[in-house]
Amino acid sequence: MYRHRTLLLLAVFFVMHITTQKVTVDERFFVENCPNIKIITNLTKEMLLGVWYAFASSPIFFNDYQRRCASYNVKDSPYFKTNIVYYDEEGCLITYSCLFNKKRGMYFRKLRILTRTRTPTSTIMYKAMEFTDSIHFPINALRWLRAEAFCFEWYLLKFDSERQPMSYQAPFNQHGPLGR
Repeated sequence: MYRHRTLLLLAVFFVMHITTQKVTVDERFFVENCPNIKIITNLTKEMLLGVWYAFASSPIFFNDYQRRCASYNVKDSPYFKTNIVYYDEEGCLITYSCLFNKKRGMYFRKLRILTRTRTPTSTIMYKAMEFTDSIHFPINALRWLRAEAFCFEWYLLKFDSERQPMSYQAPFNQHGPLGR
């Protein structure tokens, strides 16, 4: 009986700890004007498809990652022409955005260092850190996820997912051999 109460108490403290945690945002992510950072526009989507790991990131506004891996259809996404500032064929990609935060009246800079593996080489990380230093981004304010890095997959959907005209749909609701 005592053991069950102890376990229950530990479970309650654990839940309280999780629900009271807040993501803190370092003031260095906020700026009055967005810096002029060159966006890479000559990458093809095919070069970037597949699994990536968010090895380091500016604050992510949810406590626990709901899924370890997520998939995104990037067929019509402009993301690849507007957010990539660094690409290394050895397996590193840096995405960047600077969006106005109405609540603060300032711009919020978001940067993610993406790698092809959960354990990138020191050479890859050194190059990424050199780049972030060159654009004067506060790298020491990033959250280093390392082995906890969440993964996601970028893919191109090979077929249309919109509703097709009636002539292309299966005739299950119509009279005839396949219908009622």
